[in-house]
Amino acid sequence: MAATGDKSWAAAEMWKHFRNIEKNSYLPVNTTGHGYKGYLDTMVVDSGWINQKGGDGAEIFKQLAGVTGQTGNVSELIYRDINKEGAGRDEELGFYGLATHATKTTKRAGPAYYVKATLADAKKYPLTLQLNSLVTKVLFSNDSTPTAIGVEVLQGKSLYGADRRRKADVKGTATKIYAKKEVIIAGGAFNSPQILKLSGIGPADELKKFNIPVVKDLPGVGERLADNYETSYIALAANKKPLTGVGAPVALLLKTPTSPTKRRNIYAFCGAISFEGFWPGMPTEYGPSEFECAFVHMNPKSQAGYVRLRSADPTDTPDINFRFFEHGGDQDLTELLDAVKTVRSAFEKVAAPVTPWDEVHPCKGTNAKCSDEAQKEFIKNQAYSHHPTSTCAIGPASDKWAVLDSKFRVHGVKNLRVVDASAFPKIPGAFPVVPTMLLAEKATADILGTAV
Repeated sequence: MAATGDKSWAAAEMWKHFRNIEKNSYLPVNTTGHGYKGYLDTMVVDSGWINQKGGDGAEIFKQLAGVTGQTGNVSELIYRDINKEGAGRDEELGFYGLATHATKTTKRAGPAYYVKATLADAKKYPLTLQLNSLVTKVLFSNDSTPTAIGVEVLQGKSLYGADRRRKADVKGTATKIYAKKEVIIAGGAFNSPQILKLSGIGPADELKKFNIPVVKDLPGVGERLADNYETSYIALAANKKPLTGVGAPVALLLKTPTSPTKRRNIYAFCGAISFEGFWPGMPTEYGPSEFECAFVHMNPKSQAGYVRLRSADPTDTPDINFRFFEHGGDQDLTELLDAVKTVRSAFEKVAAPVTPWDEVHPCKGTNAKCSDEAQKEFIKNQAYSHHPTSTCAIGPASDKWAVLDSKFRVHGVKNLRVVDASAFPKIPGAFPVVPTMLLAEKATADILGTAV
């Protein structure tokens, strides 16, 4: 709301959208701030294992509670509602139930199921879903103000360069699809800016480099790419002792001593897991002695990445560079290391025979002494992410880097909107899945002119 002055982005209004989409299964019906009839199933991971008498898990979480200043029964703390409504919620710390977008039977829930359900009711909802189609550019009229009238599409399987099944000799069939009202792009933080640029909307110098006619010079298209930093602390019990009374992870929200605001800055999930990043074959399983707290850094200081064209070929992938840690990097690394130190201090308080832990990282070994610099270097080199945002950011037309107005409309053209995570001026929290769904729900109300 601060960026545009549009009151429809106020927290109270966004909570209405959340209630509209949620189908809550973990709280009593009519709990304030929640919905029960939407398309998005939400549940909390069962962490009953923590109540196992004499279990190692209960002791680990007792120590985690101690070092994070939590009082009370841990078995109750771990089921607190992380999605509760209310002022000051972003400053609250401690354990929470690990809420996820899934049904009671842990079946993943999300917009894809919503789309399928809509397609199944063709009489009520005349939706057409066309697969094997690669949008190459937006089509515009020749009016004084460029007006989007449709899209150009290549039809065929596996045409995009990121698809490993792609065959170089398959070119696809070009066709055009015209819009009756508006064109809405939802290609995500990587492909939405690519589509805009291929259509002539973006930094003029970049477009001219590839002989793309400039429809609208918008320097912010593809710039200010942002993401959360993610890392982890993982250790094995002494002598690879199999841990007892452990299971699915629990959420833990922290505010490190070096956080520049009053708000929590680290989202962690802790349990008998191994989650260290994204690569073929991940994760590495270390056996029944493993225990981990994985960290997501909220509000990182660096927002300097970009998505730029490699060529004017729409089947070519763009040049994507997050430029991690280039701005405010030491501050971000310090906050992440503080989170590691907090969790490590709790682990070290667990009694034998679980301890001494054999730390996997960031300070490898048993009773190892690593400098802050060495640990920061490990985190910097190992940091991973999967929450890209902000490459078509919302903001006022006076802002050089703004691409969209508060109603998702592209500045300087008509009948064209972008509705996906690229629209966020900054990363929303630690896990932008639900915020992106809320963004889509708000866009629906804006486009249809319906109140919430």
